[in-house]
Amino acid sequence: MDQEARERVMKALQAEALAQGDPTGWFEPLYQAAGRGDLQVPWDDGTPNPHLVQWLDRTAIDGRGLRALEVGCGMGHGARALAERGFHVTAVDLSHSAIDQARRRNAHERIAFQQGNMLEPPKEFLGAFDLVVEIYTLQAIPADQRAQLTRVLPTLLAPGGQLWVVCRARDEEVVPTGPPWALAESELRALAQPASDLELVTLDRFVDQEDPARDRFRALLRRP
Repeated sequence: MDQEARERVMKALQAEALAQGDPTGWFEPLYQAAGRGDLQVPWDDGTPNPHLVQWLDRTAIDGRGLRALEVGCGMGHGARALAERGFHVTAVDLSHSAIDQARRRNAHERIAFQQGNMLEPPKEFLGAFDLVVEIYTLQAIPADQRAQLTRVLPTLLAPGGQLWVVCRARDEEVVPTGPPWALAESELRALAQPASDLELVTLDRFVDQEDPARDRFRALLRRP
């Protein structure tokens, strides 16, 4: 199945889920189909997100003795990249099928894959992580749920912990259509509102060289 056909299948699944009032309900059938070999997940090319890899390389981050969480881990490539930097990684996805495939592809003593809804994280996640990584998950859910996840993410960080985010970018005046729903700068800055106890370290907008038609935001926040 070529890329255009995969996109059609994905959009059909998205439309069905939205029509049923379940905007995230298309992830499970998508990963189920991928597990059967019927299609390839459009954003899964078998490697970690290149923007995450670039950040890990540039900062030469040493994860030994630290805990990391990947939100919306998909097939687990990002979790593997974090484990290779020494982190003990918890990787969570809403889709059971995604987690099953991630476990098979990325067996690693420092990765714990689990299915779950990060809008309602387990109590043991609160304040537990030195690094939280969010790649394209905020943009995959509509505004009301995205606002809830924006409130949840800061609560997962331990003192001194960092939150790293990458997502599609839009201008403030542009009304997003989706999925995916591109984010405005103000939505990322909201992660650092006083109630969250986070400080914004960096926020930049850039053109993705792998997808020049898309601007992206990349943000790093830290809990003091």
